[in-house]
Amino acid sequence: MSEEKRPPSSPPPPAESGTDLRPSGVPARHQHATTEAAVLSGAVAGAIVGAVAGPFGALAGGAIGSAIGAMAGATLEHAEHQREEHDRELDDDIGITTGSMGTPADTKHPSPEVLAEARASDEARKK
Repeated sequence: MSEEKRPPSSPPPPAESGTDLRPSGVPARHQHATTEAAVLSGAVAGAIVGAVAGPFGALAGGAIGSAIGAMAGATLEHAEHQREEHDRELDDDIGITTGSMGTPADTKHPSPEVLAEARASDEARKK
């Protein structure tokens, strides 16, 4: 009995407009997720504290907590951005993203002796 050949696996379908999916299908991290979480946390905490003064206190506490959460979230995102930028600069200096990871430019190419040895080895394998 002959086995039927399976069709080659096809790449994932293109992402629909408005969604940012990685090739694995996992959604990309939202750009302002930290700030949004801080705003929501601040609003809830402010509303709980403000509830001591009644419904209007809860509304006022939620608004004040949202503002404080927005400032905290923006500060956290700024710090994360600075850290990522610093890491990129270090990677560039070390040679990870651009360059040769500390290898001098003159040693990037194999020496003539190594090339001759490789050619001789290839010719010997062909015979």
